[in-house]
Amino acid sequence: MDNNTVTSQSITSLFNADISYNFYGNPVSFKHLDQLPVGTLAEPIQVFSSGVITKVKVATIKQIHQTTVPRGYKNVPVKFADGKWLEIGTHRLIHFSDTNEWSDKSEGTVIHHINGVKNNNRAENLMLTSSSDNVSRFFDGRDNQSEIACQKYHEERIAKGVTPLTYDGIDYPDYYVTRSGEVFHYVEGERVPVKVYTANKKYPTNRNIKVQGVTMSLTRLVAENFLITPECQYKSLLKNNTLDNPFVAKNIYVMPVKQFK
Repeated sequence: MDNNTVTSQSITSLFNADISYNFYGNPVSFKHLDQLPVGTLAEPIQVFSSGVITKVKVATIKQIHQTTVPRGYKNVPVKFADGKWLEIGTHRLIHFSDTNEWSDKSEGTVIHHINGVKNNNRAENLMLTSSSDNVSRFFDGRDNQSEIACQKYHEERIAKGVTPLTYDGIDYPDYYVTRSGEVFHYVEGERVPVKVYTANKKYPTNRNIKVQGVTMSLTRLVAENFLITPECQYKSLLKNNTLDNPFVAKNIYVMPVKQFK
């Protein structure tokens, strides 16, 4: 096959077949699709394991423009034989082409990005899983081992065990937080603990406190005061959410928000 130009006869013979060839010296694999579990396509598409999706125009393969949607996913417009158009996630098409597994919301299945980067749609970065597992894999740290290994801490504060409370860059005089996630303040010289409450009963580790009318995430609070955090926006996560007290400083790590886009 000569780079990206093909004949209509060769296209017809390649439908629903796995193809491998060299593109300017680089190995390329893709699959022609004219049928999806949700319907017959009006025009066949070529789905590459690298995350690229193309269609044929005048015997030349043209890359289909992928749009970025909220949370960073990529979508592809696909026309079906009945004339209807659907925006389908690139990750769903790539994984279906690679494994013949189709994610279906009604069945509670989704395509999971193993490294957490939503626009990395290479076949090896995708796997079919349940909706609940898709969420838990991220928040229990299974897919974030490199970030966990690289996390750094304010060791002198952890050694001391307690530090004056700062949240979102604002200092709160007479309030303190410990390395185990306890928050207290002094009233007329007496140490008074700040009440911790669960923000959502479905997620028992989603706990908050309220200080001077400001609601604070306990995980974020410990991270800001005991971890070395990035200057950009970040999320604070637990390495192990099954501990009796998961809010100890060394059980927390952070990831830049850009990982979620």
